[in-house]
Amino acid sequence: FTTEYGNIALSILLFVIILLMPISIACSFFSEEELIITASESTQNSIIVPVEENKSQLNVKPKEEIIYPKDFILPIKDSCLTENLALLPGAPRVYRNGIHEGVDFYQNFACVDVISGTEVYAIETGTVIRVDNNYVGLNQELLEILIDADSKQYNLEQKLDIYRGRQIWLEHRYGIVSRYAHLSGINDDVKLGFKVSKGQLIGFVGNSGTPESITNPGTENHLHLEIRQGSSYLGYGQPQEAMFELYSSFFINKQ
Repeated sequence: FTTEYGNIALSILLFVIILLMPISIACSFFSEEELIITASESTQNSIIVPVEENKSQLNVKPKEEIIYPKDFILPIKDSCLTENLALLPGAPRVYRNGIHEGVDFYQNFACVDVISGTEVYAIETGTVIRVDNNYVGLNQELLEILIDADSKQYNLEQKLDIYRGRQIWLEHRYGIVSRYAHLSGINDDVKLGFKVSKGQLIGFVGNSGTPESITNPGTENHLHLEIRQGSSYLGYGQPQEAMFELYSSFFINKQ
């Protein structure tokens, strides 16, 4: 009796082992990382935005879900976008070891006068997530540190931020952020956390942060406008020759 039941139990155990062997063998074919990826792809929330992409921006969409705006207004009244590739995103910027990440509005390249103090307007309704009311200007000592290739005092991102000068950042729908750089001043109504309306006066053109503000004052007055989503500018990775048409499609009052 004992032997008979013992044989039955042994048979059942062998049967269970045989059933589990394919699963064990299958798992050995995949690394732990591959199994995790496979599992995540079966869920509803398979795309996870890295934390570092959300440090300074709220509700940023994953890169796979980029939505391009179609109804922004230009930041300077009666202005237009330039077709000069050197003033559009993707242009090389040798002096700061990087590339241009925005659109520049310069005198003779914007269809209107762009001088120090020219009014700058919000391109869309948004929330103020940065406003440099207490900005301290570039000086000769700091400029020498920035242009010294051997200096490790600032990393590339810090250098780029210094070169942008006095700034305002607005967050809009879809997690899109607009940055207004090189400003000479900021409108009193613009406060951190406040909401501004499309077309509201927010600041004034200047040359803050530019090397020329030290070496040749008054010669680099312009507005540098960046439109960003996630960790980079809209249009990142696309051919520079396509930038004018791409950015033109964002604005409803282009000329």
